[in-house]
Order: sequence, then C-alpha cells, then structure tokens
Amino acid sequence: MKILFVQPPKTEGTISTVDMMLSEPLALEVLAANLPGHDVKILDMRLDPDLEGTLSSFKPDIVGTTAFTVEIYKASGILKKAKEYNRDVLTVIGGQHATLSPEDFSKEYIDIVAIGEGEYLIQEIVEARENNLGYTHIKGLGLRVDGKFILTGARETIADLNILPFADRKLTSAYRDKYHRGVWKPVASIFSSRGCPFRCDYCAMWKLFKGQFRVREAKNFVDELEMLPEKYISFADDNTLQNITYAESIYSEIKKRNIKKSYKIYGRSDTIVKHPEIVDMWKSIGMELIFIGLEAIKDEDLKNRNKKNTVENNEKAIKILHDKKVEIVGSFLVDQSFTEKDFKDMSEYVISRNLIHPVFTILTPFPGTDLYEKRRHEITTTNFELFDIFHSVLPTKLPLKEFYANFIDLYRSSYSRHDNKFLNDTTITALLSNLMSGHGLN
Repeated sequence: MKILFVQPPKTEGTISTVDMMLSEPLALEVLAANLPGHDVKILDMRLDPDLEGTLSSFKPDIVGTTAFTVEIYKASGILKKAKEYNRDVLTVIGGQHATLSPEDFSKEYIDIVAIGEGEYLIQEIVEARENNLGYTHIKGLGLRVDGKFILTGARETIADLNILPFADRKLTSAYRDKYHRGVWKPVASIFSSRGCPFRCDYCAMWKLFKGQFRVREAKNFVDELEMLPEKYISFADDNTLQNITYAESIYSEIKKRNIKKSYKIYGRSDTIVKHPEIVDMWKSIGMELIFIGLEAIKDEDLKNRNKKNTVENNEKAIKILHDKKVEIVGSFLVDQSFTEKDFKDMSEYVISRNLIHPVFTILTPFPGTDLYEKRRHEITTTNFELFDIFHSVLPTKLPLKEFYANFIDLYRSSYSRHDNKFLNDTTITALLSNLMSGHGLN
C-alpha cells in the first residue's frame, strides 16, 4: 500500500520554536520503519507546503499525520484535504493531543484516531485496510461508528523498545540539511528512552506514556547513533539521565566505539547534584549542552507544579555545570500570577546566575494534564492555536498587554548580554510583534 505521513506546517499567528530549532519528524520516521513492504513517503510541510501536489503525484491509500495541541487545526486540515482529494483515502491522526484528547478529532473526514504508541498500531491499521477487516477489533483507536465517536479500548505500551526498527531517515533525506538547533546544523534527533517517572502537573509526557520510564539497551541505541552522519545530535528524551546506570552504559558504549559527535541532552538538577560524575563522563564523549527544567526561583512555585525538586538543587546544579564548562539551557515557567516585581526578580536571577540560554514559557494547561483538570474552568479561549506556551490561556494578574510586555522584556534583558547560539534579537522582535499585535489579546 501507499502510505503518506505528513508533518504539519507551522501555524500562522502562533509563536513557534521553528526559528530557534527545527527537528526531524522522528515519530513519523519510526512509524515508517515499521511498514516494510509498503511504499511510504514523508512530507514535512514545515519545509515543503505542497500537500496537493504530493497527493496528486504519490496517490496514497492512507494519509497519516500527528499533532501537538497547537497543531490540531493544521493536522485536521491536512486530513480534510486528503479526503477532498480522494474520499476513499484512509485518514489517520495520532500523537500527543490525539492520545490525551481523542474526541477533539471526531470529524467526518478523520477515519481513525490512533491513541498511544503507534509503531504496532499502524501495522494493524494497514493490515486491516489491506484485507477489508474493519477496525473495531484493534485496541487503541477512536472511531466514528454509526455517527457516534467510540473508543476501542486501552492499548498496552510497548514493553521492549529494543525490538523497534531504527527510524527510516532516508524518507527525510530531502530535508535533512535544514534540521537545526540554532547554530547546530544539520542536527539529528534520536531517542534513548521514553517517558518520565515524575508527575509535574503541567507536563503531558508522563501521561502520554502512562507514567512509565523505559530505556533501550545501550548497544541497541548506540548502533543507531553510529549510523547517523550528522555531527550534532539532539536526544529526543524527556529525561536522558534519569537512570544513571543506563546513562553510564551509553557513555561506555560511545567511548568504546570512539564516536565523535556533539550532544544535547535532558536532565534534572537533582540528578546532577547527586551524580556530578556523570557530567564529566558525558562531557568527555561530546556532551556540549544540557536542558534542565529549572522552572521557578521559589520553592513554593516548584511545589505548586509538583516538581519534586528544590531551588537549592537548581543552584547547586548550575554551579556544577558552570564549573565543568557545560552549557545550560534552563527553562522557566512564567505564571499568570506574576507581577512586575516577579518578572524583574526572574530576570535578575537569570543574570546573576549567568544563565546564557534561558527559555521562558507561559504556564499552559494542556488537555490531559493535571493542570488542565485543575484549571480548565478558568481557560479563557477555545482556540488551541494559542496553546503555544508563549500566549496565556489563563487569566493574568496584570492586564494582558502589560503581562506580555513584561514577558518580552524578560527575554530582552536576559539575552542582551551575550551572543547566543539559539535565540537572537530578530527572534525576540518577532515574538514581540506577534504578542502585541492583538492575536490572543481578545
């Protein structure tokens, strides 16, 4: 069968990280690798918007796409166009929003909502399509049956990640030189683990993977890593250093094979404080950058987010990483309760700790998260395009324009001190013009 997977384009009017980074559609590449014997194509509409031309030339039997919350209208539009092209095309959507809020895709032009991990699910869908078996027997689907949207039952997560084939990156060969993270270009993405054992109230990832944390065997992971021609590697994990024994085994395998690459990974400050030696080990094999969710400058705020961490740990981890000359991307949540003083305090904190690559995002209650369940009655908009973590969808203590002005100043004050690999004045100006243009202010 001919199967077209489509990565949605950037949504107009939203503020996107595309200017700072553009990652390969790894989830679609892994799905494609699970369909040997079929003719599979990936269209990355962030780089090639010609959906109509691709539908016409490729003539797919199945069109599948994926979506984070901010992308759901674009993703739905892709499947609508596929049905308009050929009503017999089977349309499928999966991903984070589809898993956590499948009913949002109860549309006449969407045949299947794939819930959960899709690698084996897509195989069963394709087999059912080939043999005209119907789909109600397949666990993990949302379907429209007799005009009603039904769920076919929960599906277990994949117990052994090592049995998954490596991502089929040949299908993105036309785009690979465009994938980047700031000055890191081209950059490849790869995952060593899935999930996270922590329960932060704003995070959807642990919900997506049912609270489980699973890893690939180090040899299996490094076998795939070694195949990548790109020098720059971004780990597509939620918490690369969660299992220290596992992180040490990856280090040993990379060192043994003498693989020379530069790595960006994810970690928690408490892990770094408990195991500073892991920083030395990973730096010696090429780790240049670590992303840490610092999130707040007060313990009370960390507690409110169920972060299970402390500002003291954050402080210690920052010092450890500075001493070892490892670059930090530190993320912070901007709460809607912020006053001008809170914005100023956060700016002063970032500057005084010499955090060159801070990332500030506005607290957002994504569907499926604990935060959403707690505060859904307060959400000020039904427009999911504003769930981009740079617009506020909850009421702000300051007037909204003042809140956004302070948010922009927070970025400007933090980034005006250094040349930055990942964000520049042009990007900040774009952020300002979007926020203050009125989109999302009503």
